Amino acid sequence: RTPDHELGRFIWSIVHNSKYSQEKLAEISDVSPRMMSYYCTGQRKPTQRKLLRFIKVAGINVEDIPF
Repeated sequence: RTPDHELGRFIWSIVHNSKYSQEKLAEISDVSPRMMSYYCTGQRKPTQRKLLRFIKVAGINVEDIPF
């Protein structure tokens, strides 16, 4: 697996800029805290559905998505 650091930084920024902790966002999004950690470091890639859920839960604007 090739890490996707850009996606990881984006997911980390979602967590950082949301009102939720990484663990709480994982719980709300129905993923394990460990998997959320993998997403935040770019070691794993969430499905499009999971990524959209993170974006929706955190209240990220479409204009702020870097890709």
